[in-house]
Amino acid sequence: MNQDRLDHLLDRYFDEALTREEQTELESLLLSWPQARTLFWKRSRFHALLRRRGREQWGARLALEQAAETPGQTRWKAVGRTWTEWRRPVAWSTLGGIAALALIYVTASWNDPQTSGDAARPEVAETASRSLSGQGIATIVRAVGVQWTGSKRSPGNVLGPGWLKFERGLVELEFHRGARVVVEGPAEFELITDMQARCVRGRLRADVPPPAIGFEILSPNVRVVDRGTAFGLDVQSDGPAEIHVFSGRVDYATKVSPNTERELLQGKAVRVDGAGVFSDIPNVSREFITGEAVEMRANTTMEARYAAWQKVSQDLHEDPTLLVQYNFERDSQGARTLLNQIRNAPRETHGTVIGCSWTEGRWPGKPALDFKQIGDRVRLALPLTHEALTCVSWVRLDALDRPYIAFLMSGDAALGELQWQIRNHGTLTFGKRVEEGWGPGKVRNLESPHVLGLKRCGSWMQIGVVYDAEKDTLTHYLDGQKLNSCPIRSGVPLSTSSLEIGNWSPSGGDPMEPIRAFNGRMDEFLIFSRALSADEIQKLWEIGRPL
Repeated sequence: MNQDRLDHLLDRYFDEALTREEQTELESLLLSWPQARTLFWKRSRFHALLRRRGREQWGARLALEQAAETPGQTRWKAVGRTWTEWRRPVAWSTLGGIAALALIYVTASWNDPQTSGDAARPEVAETASRSLSGQGIATIVRAVGVQWTGSKRSPGNVLGPGWLKFERGLVELEFHRGARVVVEGPAEFELITDMQARCVRGRLRADVPPPAIGFEILSPNVRVVDRGTAFGLDVQSDGPAEIHVFSGRVDYATKVSPNTERELLQGKAVRVDGAGVFSDIPNVSREFITGEAVEMRANTTMEARYAAWQKVSQDLHEDPTLLVQYNFERDSQGARTLLNQIRNAPRETHGTVIGCSWTEGRWPGKPALDFKQIGDRVRLALPLTHEALTCVSWVRLDALDRPYIAFLMSGDAALGELQWQIRNHGTLTFGKRVEEGWGPGKVRNLESPHVLGLKRCGSWMQIGVVYDAEKDTLTHYLDGQKLNSCPIRSGVPLSTSSLEIGNWSPSGGDPMEPIRAFNGRMDEFLIFSRALSADEIQKLWEIGRPL
């Protein structure tokens, strides 16, 4: 643990001066290191004691001053003085200890301002504490045929409060209190807490189990509160909304009478117009898509995508610049060897699977390796030097539980060796050893922006890095998109020799953070001896994305 960096971030936190990137970094440190959490609570307690001490001193001063004043003067002077004193810097700084307790696991939100009114009281305050959890408030279970207009999301993404906006397709969400919601586009749907959401456009079906009774959905002219049920809500862009109850019952209130809730029973439906006036309509449950129907559509789509990827993967065998192609297909499952699929692959480039277990990959039926134990890894040898190199892999991170997490590493402390990994504060990192041996400053690390956080854990992603000595650039990619390019600024040739995927075994010495085990799944790994273009990386992502 970098103590100086942690102290700096905590100082910035209690001064309420953290940037979004620093906030993400601090969150990762606190979640991954028990020592960091211990220090945080010590600092929090110190600030709380300062706050208590400040209150006691101001209270004693006020009491003494009030004793010397007339009763009529005391009340108003005390009020003015109290407000003035709480505005002083020392008082504001003590509030940091209390704020820290509430905000410790807040992650950067992706809220999109929305000005639509609600049918009735939002009642966000009583559940706001749940929405500030670093665990998020909902998870995307499936997304089928979605054309996003707002931020793009993928199955497995953990979501905090914010908007989902898309023109077509189906998104299935599971709120962390248990409610399951299928939203059909075009839609504008806001997650508020794990018990509350807002729909200003779109059609949805909500299935609410007992732990989530009371789950509510707001819209511009009606508020629907579940009472243990399955119901549908269809909100049109011009204002009218329809409520259909499939089982159980719901309560609803309109903007005409926001404080008066009406009961709607199983098999019934109402339409609420733009003015908030309601009328009975026929119940049409068949028009609302169920989670089972979404699953069937998703499986059909994924089968087609899997077949298309297999064809492209086969075609890649002919690329003469492809050095390593692990597709984790069935010819390797059950064995402890990961076959390099290129033509006439040297024996040493076949990967030896150590630990790890076979599991499911991006698509149903596609194998993947699961890295869970501290010793899990794949070992191979690629004794070459490179002026250009491209590495692309499909991975699913399950945790950011170490300061450094290995993707492709060499541990010989040799000049020019590579280190491709992720930092637990969310940056992709590519390092090249510019001096032999262990010690600070001997590896030049080139990092991406902070792009990965806890909410990306559990979802498949494509990571890539392109090393190009001729252009003196190192470029990071995520999901087919260029993140940044860094100058290499080193004449030392890049070398690969004994390599490990998903782990790191230093050959000796005293390296920093020797345990860098990857925690997650992997189902494709490619190494090219040339610098792939941005278009080529994008095409590999397009053919490889799960949905």
